[in-house]
Amino acid sequence: MPFETLKRSHLKRNIIIGVVAVLIISAIILNFTRAKYRVSDSVPLINGTINYSPYDIRVSSKLLVGEEETIELDSIPTSSNIVLMSATCTNGAVLTWNSSKNGYEVSNLTKKGTKCEAVYAMMGSDNISNFDYTGEIQEFVASKDGNYLLEVWGAQGGDAQSYTGGYGAYAKGVVNLKQNDTLYIGVGGKGNSNCTASGCVGGYNGGGSGGAYTGDANNYQSGGGGATHIASQTGLLSSLENNKDSILIVSGGGSGAYYHPNGADFSTNGVSGGGIQGNDGIVTGYGMTAGGGGTQTAGGSAGYRGSAGSFGQGGAGVTGATTGGASGGGGGLYGGGAAGHSAPGGGSGYIANSNLSDKLMFCYNCVTSDDVNTLTYSTTNVSDSPLSNTAKEGNGYAKISLLDFVAYQPKFNLEAERGGQNIIVTVTPSEENLFEISKYYYTINDEYIESDSNTYTFEDLEGGDYTVKVYVVDSQGITSEIQLKVVNVFESFQDIILANSTLGTGNPNFANTSCSSGCVEETNGLYTSQDNDGIYYYFRGTVNDNWVKFAGFYWRIIKINSDGSVRMIYSGEGSPALSGAGTQIQVSTFNVNHDYSEYAGLVYARGQQHGYGTNSTIMSALNNWYNNYLSDYSKYLSENASFCSDRNTFGGNPWSSSSLRFYYAAYGRLITNKVPSTTCSVDDILSKSNGKLINPIGLITADEAAMAGIVSDQDNTGGFLYTGLEYWTMTPSYFYNSPNRADVFSINSVGGFNRPGVSSEYGIRPVVNLSSDVAIIGSGTSDDPYVVKGAE
Repeated sequence: MPFETLKRSHLKRNIIIGVVAVLIISAIILNFTRAKYRVSDSVPLINGTINYSPYDIRVSSKLLVGEEETIELDSIPTSSNIVLMSATCTNGAVLTWNSSKNGYEVSNLTKKGTKCEAVYAMMGSDNISNFDYTGEIQEFVASKDGNYLLEVWGAQGGDAQSYTGGYGAYAKGVVNLKQNDTLYIGVGGKGNSNCTASGCVGGYNGGGSGGAYTGDANNYQSGGGGATHIASQTGLLSSLENNKDSILIVSGGGSGAYYHPNGADFSTNGVSGGGIQGNDGIVTGYGMTAGGGGTQTAGGSAGYRGSAGSFGQGGAGVTGATTGGASGGGGGLYGGGAAGHSAPGGGSGYIANSNLSDKLMFCYNCVTSDDVNTLTYSTTNVSDSPLSNTAKEGNGYAKISLLDFVAYQPKFNLEAERGGQNIIVTVTPSEENLFEISKYYYTINDEYIESDSNTYTFEDLEGGDYTVKVYVVDSQGITSEIQLKVVNVFESFQDIILANSTLGTGNPNFANTSCSSGCVEETNGLYTSQDNDGIYYYFRGTVNDNWVKFAGFYWRIIKINSDGSVRMIYSGEGSPALSGAGTQIQVSTFNVNHDYSEYAGLVYARGQQHGYGTNSTIMSALNNWYNNYLSDYSKYLSENASFCSDRNTFGGNPWSSSSLRFYYAAYGRLITNKVPSTTCSVDDILSKSNGKLINPIGLITADEAAMAGIVSDQDNTGGFLYTGLEYWTMTPSYFYNSPNRADVFSINSVGGFNRPGVSSEYGIRPVVNLSSDVAIIGSGTSDDPYVVKGAE
């Protein structure tokens, strides 16, 4: 019996001991847990759940896709136009997004079973106003009634040799504004760095100045970083002490670093600006007093050789030969104290204005607070870019965002262009879309065509204006807004020319000139021929329906190329010129050198029959004129249309650079046989698109001139190419070898062919090719020329 009683007594004692032990262990775990989660921790998102021992924190991430409709997300949206609209948690926990760590931050997590819901929405870039450092007070005017998110980052303190200034803090809050309400923003500047013999200016908006130790140029001081603030009254932060109610929000600036040549026991980094309180300065091994951090009610205390901080102003260092040498405190609601041989203090932040809601502050390794008016979290995140919840390197920054959230919709860029009688539509989905586009819908008459492709062509349309409408649907079934573009489908330039011109019949006899009356054969008008690429049209003889006004100059159409582009030759500036100097841009040699056959090429390469890469004198003049007068109109010109620099030889004559005398092929065609060619050897096709021309500009060929009615040794003063002056073509004709002289065809002053040496000086008439899809008005006469829309 005594044994049994003792046994029960021991059992009772053991139970009591066990219960007490459990309670003690539970209390320890609870205290550990509470302490651990009072500090913000960044955690990764994994399929909507944060798995974070000892608790699982359930996070539901959603996207607003309708007025009250959301969809679940499997990952955090990273698109810059998607923002966190709201974040709510049970049990008093606080959930925020950390951009620099690409994860959520959870704070005040004290209980099991905590659940959070994050809702994302779209906010247009037009709703966001950014304020970088300018050194001046900046203004913001509210565009409409609504809630506005204010975000501010303080500036970093200055550096001193290898020691860095303290970082600026971050603060945010929401304020309700009415349309046209004005806010004033002071963005802090980084403190000056590495000052020796003179004082070191503090950063704009309250950074304390460093004071120089003039007795030793090896000491380096720096200025404190300025605060960034937003207020309803203008002025630096320090000027608003008697109007504190106007201050909405402040982020503290970091203090300046200090360097002493005696090493680490005398040198220190600056400390960072704070939320509820700026960081206190660090005491070095030298043992001198550090500057205190600014608080919500007072400036930081003075450190060694420094002054105390004050409202809106960091303390300044003393300058002197024996008593000087200190770095400046950080700016803030109250600035930090300056110090030398130890670190100055950082400035404090401010979010206590009663008009501010949803507010908090983050600072680097700083004092924290749970009070709603000083809510402060510590972070180790630092960036030179303005990221939320992140301390700032460099100058400060501010951002004001209208919280006008809208449902997410996929975005795209729409291009719709005329291509002949077609409209070609191209849709380019935005890279910021969260989901892939699955369907495209196109219409020009409200009957949408569904497609899997991002391109669509409406074909064979009549002339007129068409409204192209497009919308897309993504893989989640979310529909975009409808975008539209108006496209004018007009008759092609070729069709307009054909409608306004007399089309000749048969094939002209190119041995005879084209003349107006009383000649062997009258062939005036528009004729057809064919080259390797297809049918083309050329003007011949006395015509007055081939005038074009383009880029402020007048031109005569030579031909409609087989691809629909239109080749034309210069003919006046300001008014149409039929003859005289107005028909050409200048007088020039074809090439200043003439003693090698290569110099007959518009472009050439020494030692090569068909070479290119070197510009002739006349080609350089054409390029200069193009750059001065036509480069702004390049979109109207075809880069694919080619120029023929025929450098084949005639009758089997071998080509020679200088030792042999020979005729070029064009001499045989136009002088001997009088039959122009409609083709060009691939070796001598010059264009910008194949890289043989710098710009899409050249000269008329002798073959084109012959088809227009020019004949060797015959006058043709009635043809449209006649100007009364001699001017160059681009076609080589002959090479003499005694003495050496390269010749090129020209059109002479009586409308026939000549074959002068390249060093002669004659006129330059540029030739260009208008693109086939240019829009045209006019009838083509000298009184009513064709005018290129947009390039008058």
